[in-house]
Amino acid sequence: MVKKTLSWAVLVLIPFLSLEGVSWGVLTLFYGGFAMVEAERKALVPAVETAPRAIRAGLSGQTAFVLHPYFGFVHDPTGSQVINSHGFVGPDLISSKDPLSYNVVITGGSVAGNVYNFSWRRLREGLRAIPALAGKTVNLYNLAVAGYKQPQQLMTLAWFLSQGAKIDLLINIDGFNEMVMSLQKNAAEGVCLDYPILWKDLTSGFDSPERRKSLGRLTLYQSIRASMAGLFGTPPLDRLSLFALLWRLADELPRDGERRAVAALERGQADMPYFMTGPIEPPDPRGKSAALDALAANWAASSKLMSVMVQERGGAYLHVLQPNQYVEGSKPFSPEERRLAFSSNPQTVAAAREGYARLFEESPRLRASGVLFFDASQVFAKVEKPLYFDACCHFNEEGADILCDAIVEFIQRTLFSGPGGLARTGGAAADLPQKGEAFLAKKE
Repeated sequence: MVKKTLSWAVLVLIPFLSLEGVSWGVLTLFYGGFAMVEAERKALVPAVETAPRAIRAGLSGQTAFVLHPYFGFVHDPTGSQVINSHGFVGPDLISSKDPLSYNVVITGGSVAGNVYNFSWRRLREGLRAIPALAGKTVNLYNLAVAGYKQPQQLMTLAWFLSQGAKIDLLINIDGFNEMVMSLQKNAAEGVCLDYPILWKDLTSGFDSPERRKSLGRLTLYQSIRASMAGLFGTPPLDRLSLFALLWRLADELPRDGERRAVAALERGQADMPYFMTGPIEPPDPRGKSAALDALAANWAASSKLMSVMVQERGGAYLHVLQPNQYVEGSKPFSPEERRLAFSSNPQTVAAAREGYARLFEESPRLRASGVLFFDASQVFAKVEKPLYFDACCHFNEEGADILCDAIVEFIQRTLFSGPGGLARTGGAAADLPQKGEAFLAKKE
């Protein structure tokens, strides 16, 4: 019986091992090897190979976002446990109106959202420790969404205030998206600089039947590819060269269909309707310099309006200029962190540095207008540990904690520095000496 079992095992095993060896050889000769094919397959599970091209062609790669009539876009709350009914991560701000509560709201783009997600407890505890807030229930709320830039924060604030939201302290953390993403996304795609950066992506397909058909085909092919990638990634299949080869061969047809659909979309990009582009100003002979000036002016004007709106409702407003690795001297970098944190695209580096230079120029005027402004661009100036984890602007939880501690220190020194620790807002707070920023090695 044992001999018979062994014989059958050998009869099955030898052909299987032969197929496995042949498959490994085919993968090595024609597809770059097993590891490369597996990397391709794994990349298809969260996203598809042609996503960057698809986005340029007008298909949003941000499938988690949906259009919003006032904010541009929000998270899709359908079936989510963490996204509230208004499309933001975290609890619903409008439902909190207890007079004994102190509602702190964070707004901005992905950096602001990461500060909320990583460090909301740290920020809440830091604020609770301020004597003037003793007896208050400090609540943290989030109105930040990845990709947001002014005037989205302004529009979002206006809507929530119109709905009766109670905001005691609004912390707006921004700067990078307003300057860099507006140039690299909006300007490059022929969309109004002040429109949301996903506007073209999320409004694509509304214009012509042909375009909608191409988008439908692209979505179908992407879905097929992602489903097959997930199926062939089931253990132990994901460790076998035979199944890696079978997946690669089966993926050829939908891969080709996806490429053809993207090509059709790209061919139709020459003439975009007005609702996708918005108002486009005539070319300025100063080129990028004029665009940066306009973006910085919009950033400052939006912040001033937010400050007025919050104060009129009895709250306080704090504008925080977010740290960024492209600001020279803002952090010491090890070779490893530098490789992660710095883009190889010189246009990105130039846009960030020139953009921040414009924001530094606007900062004194913001303070003079009565906006409580904290330049946090140098909070990592003495931190040698690696913090940044991509070439955009994002830093890890330790970086978020450092920023939160600096914000709390600034709030205590400004908003709650009056007699008896009473909160001070508007011009009174903005006129206070900015000595905390000197402590943080800020360079003006």
